Amino acid sequence: RREFLKISFLFPFILNKLKFEKVKYFEFAEVKGSYKQIGYLIGKYFKKNIIFVLKERKDWAYKLKEKLLSKEGKYYKEIFIKEIKKSFPFYLEELEGLSEGSGIDMDLIWALNLQCELEYIGEKEGCSTIYFKNDKENYLLHNEDGNKANYGRMFIVFVKPPSKVDFISIVYPGLLAGNAPGFNLKGICQTTNYIGSTKVYEGVPRYVLSRAILEAKDLKEAIEIAKYHPKAYPCHHNIISFEEEKYLSVEATPENFEIFEPENLYIHTNHLILEKTKNYPFEEKVYREKSSISRYEVIKEGLEKLEKEPSFEDLFSLLSSHKRKPFSPCRHPDKDVEGQTLCTAHFDIKNKKIIFYEGNPCKSFKAKKQDSFFLSAREKKIK
Repeated sequence: RREFLKISFLFPFILNKLKFEKVKYFEFAEVKGSYKQIGYLIGKYFKKNIIFVLKERKDWAYKLKEKLLSKEGKYYKEIFIKEIKKSFPFYLEELEGLSEGSGIDMDLIWALNLQCELEYIGEKEGCSTIYFKNDKENYLLHNEDGNKANYGRMFIVFVKPPSKVDFISIVYPGLLAGNAPGFNLKGICQTTNYIGSTKVYEGVPRYVLSRAILEAKDLKEAIEIAKYHPKAYPCHHNIISFEEEKYLSVEATPENFEIFEPENLYIHTNHLILEKTKNYPFEEKVYREKSSISRYEVIKEGLEKLEKEPSFEDLFSLLSSHKRKPFSPCRHPDKDVEGQTLCTAHFDIKNKKIIFYEGNPCKSFKAKKQDSFFLSAREKKIK
């Protein structure tokens, strides 16, 4: 049953009481059943979103599929399937369901979900993240950037999988959930930052691991999935546990990983910065220098100019900055540069509240274009 809803619920247990209110900005669907049924329903409900993006990015999608069907692509696809079957076979079923529900052929669905590993050379849109903690506040802000074709086409799903770890996530049309911001009813939250690589490994693809984290029962399990080996491609995971009131920055490459817990203020964009991982030899340097470092420095320089501890408004203003555009924290398409900030996620760790802002933060914050989700302690009244 398709709904356009806002959700409040108890935390951290699986619930039997839910209160729904109308969501204003993101299309929303509740789906449940087997993994294949979950994929099928998402594909069916959001078929028009997927088709729109594919039409807008026709040449890109064609090249992705062509790469998948090449000799090298077929070789890696077989390896990826073999590795997924070892630990995450149910997501193969979800991808099959997504293909059947949307009417999009399976090769194209595979190509979309292996776009990192297929190493299609094109613009990488990236994301910008700020974490802040003091005695009174504890939160993460994250700009989710992607191709402009996804603007206004992303949607939210409330998924009830066989694992009984229900989750809510923003989703890119045609992709498994997990790449965009999401959280589960156990209080595990995740956003990711793309890390470019010039080499693909024989392991589990990036989007499968991000999807698996949405069903992690606790922080320990989420970390184990993030650093899973063998993995095919590097990634940076922002992982939050509401139960432990903790945020961890996890940089994971096919060769190594590092976990970092910031004490106060922390920035991450789309390049590796932690000691054990920053020298990963295959990091894509052009993308790193052109886009990621540009956004990182805009935020860093903005923080250095502040004469006091930053307020929430200060940090949101930095994510709304157009300095050094088009490779600014708040991204807008500019001629041949097709990157766009699609939404901003605010994870209020202390108050167990999640807000998803629709579109560019330079507009959404002032206009209050937001959908809110609350997680409350069992003894407290449902909000």
